[in-house]
Amino acid sequence: MKLTALVVGLFVATIGTNAQGFSPGWIPGQQAATTAVPSPHASLPVESSSGLLNSVLTSGPVSSLFAKLGINITKTLEKPNYWDERIPLITDDNYQDVIVNEPLSDEEEQARTWALIITVTAGDSPRDGISKFMDEMFDEAYNQTLIIGDLPDVRWGRIDYFNVTYLTTKWNIWSAPFLVILRNRGQELRFYRGQNLRLKEEELRNFLKAEDWKYTPVWSSSYSPGGSREFVLHYFATAMAKVYNLAVRVPRWLFVIVSGMLGSILLSTLHSPPRRSPAPPPSTAPPSDSAPEDPSSSSVVTANAPVDSSSSSLAPSNSDKTGGLKKRKRK
Repeated sequence: MKLTALVVGLFVATIGTNAQGFSPGWIPGQQAATTAVPSPHASLPVESSSGLLNSVLTSGPVSSLFAKLGINITKTLEKPNYWDERIPLITDDNYQDVIVNEPLSDEEEQARTWALIITVTAGDSPRDGISKFMDEMFDEAYNQTLIIGDLPDVRWGRIDYFNVTYLTTKWNIWSAPFLVILRNRGQELRFYRGQNLRLKEEELRNFLKAEDWKYTPVWSSSYSPGGSREFVLHYFATAMAKVYNLAVRVPRWLFVIVSGMLGSILLSTLHSPPRRSPAPPPSTAPPSDSAPEDPSSSSVVTANAPVDSSSSSLAPSNSDKTGGLKKRKRK
């Protein structure tokens, strides 16, 4: 009986829940509902490798435990936002949709100019001094442009150097910060190194308004967009982006442990003493197969051997004997 009542209750609850999904329809005089359309220049969300860890640390029991220790773990894990969120963030995923395939007429395409800033301020990395200066100058110039409205053909964008791999590699950018003037849907690129720029926000606006960037030559080489070897940087940047996407999935603590182990193995291998070759064993003379030497045939005469008086050099010769006989006869 209890089981039947439970099943009936669940069925009624399910019907009530599904009934909430039905709309009564349009009523005369009611204002038509509008659906918010996301901006085409909004940046795509980027998955964080530490999202699961943050969710665990900010859960109820763990957060209360840190609160007893006097630590606000939620505020600690909250990443500070150094950038103006109104400036679209250009990534490897939305670059084609936002810039290359931007819906423009022919006249708008000829006048469209993108001012892109590449800095190293993102995430929890330490802020670089020059990047901080350029971020503040860029954001203030953008804010003044919105207020005055005198640069209708200029679009503003920001690239996070640490989280954008394909674009920076394909553009042959290996450091930051950089100011990039992009035209012709990414086919014309002009680069300005941050260390060489000492612009204020008003000077940057005048630089864009007077189109002084035209005096800077376009990046034109065999590896630039449209070059004969553009495919080299394209495939290299694609491989680098895949490696980065795999690397960010590895937890940092595991990456530190593995890199430390590999580094210690490498150092121990490089600094190990060279192996000494073992000393050769002492050589032993092989036994001779010849017969033992006859002592009688030896040229050395031992002291105990009898000496033949006839063969000795002290015995008188035959000539001495005959000479003695002749002397006796004469007498």
